[in-house]
Amino acid sequence: MVAQDSEKISRSSGAIRMVLLSLVLFLAGGAGSYFYFSMGTNAFKKSSKEHASETPDYSDVSFVPLEPLLISLNDGNNQRHLRFSAQIEVPKGKEKAVEALKPRIVDTLNRYLRALKVQDLERSNSLYMLRIQVLYRVQLIVGEENASDLLIMEFVLN
Repeated sequence: MVAQDSEKISRSSGAIRMVLLSLVLFLAGGAGSYFYFSMGTNAFKKSSKEHASETPDYSDVSFVPLEPLLISLNDGNNQRHLRFSAQIEVPKGKEKAVEALKPRIVDTLNRYLRALKVQDLERSNSLYMLRIQVLYRVQLIVGEENASDLLIMEFVLN
């Protein structure tokens, strides 16, 4: 009889725990919904407006296109090709200085890209690393103040 009473007590305490847990979850969900609909949507609108005002102004930059390059890559027995084109982001007024150095830039990029292995270009981060390396080489030629970024327009390995 004592065993039956303790079993009933343990069942009822488990039921009480479930009811209390459900009540806590219900109240937490209600509080979260209240916060979202009363303050959350307004807070989101404010943060998106603030974010929109932080958008960089690109009116003071120009882009100098580089001729597309077709690079032959040796992949063991296979002959593969890389088609690459990019544009250099330069401050307004510096376009002529960068244009004058384009032959040197193309020569440097040809040498760099030909030295790459196909395995280097097939990695998941290859485009990111290629962009960093090419921008570094362009900045060595034209100066950091004349080349602020590099945009890869075409990157096809076949």
